[in-house]
Amino acid sequence: MQTIVTTSFNLEVENLFKEKPETKKYILSHERKNLCIENICKEVRMIELTKAVKLDRERIEYIGKTFAESFCKIVLAHEERKAMTELQIITERKKKEQEEYFQKIIAGEYTEEDRSEEL
Repeated sequence: MQTIVTTSFNLEVENLFKEKPETKKYILSHERKNLCIENICKEVRMIELTKAVKLDRERIEYIGKTFAESFCKIVLAHEERKAMTELQIITERKKKEQEEYFQKIIAGEYTEEDRSEEL
């Protein structure tokens, strides 16, 4: 079953990102991909045990594809949030530097040496 899930998961990622090879490569090698696949397999086994049914190959493939789509969305959203956080840190640092600069000017502490450091 793990082979079926892994294959359908990987194929879905390849289909989703055939025009974006770097993104495809990133997601296929993501550190949590295998954990996600293992968890999918555990859930399928639990369904089979609790419902006393054996899921056919098509259903397992469908589950693998569906989780692949969700996994991709989550990974990309996380990367976007991380990038925004880094941008916010840079923006805040620039803002603080600018405030310190204006405070120095207002207090009359801005010197020729400060000007030469800026250049």
